[in-house]
Amino acid sequence: MIAATPSSLAPTTTPVRKIRNRLYSLATTLHTLGDHNECRALSEETLTRSRRVLGDDHPDTLLFAYGLAVSYAST
Repeated sequence: MIAATPSSLAPTTTPVRKIRNRLYSLATTLHTLGDHNECRALSEETLTRSRRVLGDDHPDTLLFAYGLAVSYAST
């Protein structure tokens, strides 16, 4: 039996990926508008979910981690 890893269970369908991309875009927009607290909260939540579902090494997880780091650097 093959063990399921987070990345093998990850939803990779186009609609799910579009949602992840839109969450990142929303966080970026909040950052641009100067709403750093909302940006950080959304980034933290999205990163937590991405780590749980996709794993730490998935490109989307790394993108969300970068976005969170940028939001921390802005305050």
